[in-house]
Amino acid sequence: MRRDAVAIYLESEKALYLTILRVVMVTLVAIATGDGITASGDPARIGPVFVLSLFFYGLAVVTGIQGLKISELDSRAKVTQTVEKLNSEIADLKTKLGAMAK
Repeated sequence: MRRDAVAIYLESEKALYLTILRVVMVTLVAIATGDGITASGDPARIGPVFVLSLFFYGLAVVTGIQGLKISELDSRAKVTQTVEKLNSEIADLKTKLGAMAK
């Protein structure tokens, strides 16, 4: 599944750019939502509003990290290398699975 998602980036750089744009938009929306929730509640007390705002800030951090990982694939050579690595991992797992089945 991950291999197929990375292989799409080989077809067109547009797919990579759109993925990065989507990650940036999700991150910004999560930050804005967390800030809006924090502003609507009393930030001095810990309650469900505070926990919900922390969730959205956490979501912003996670999507930001995911965006950094995806943006590392900025050239065809890096994408090809990643796909080859994932293919070799799949082949190794198939070999191990075949050995376990015997």
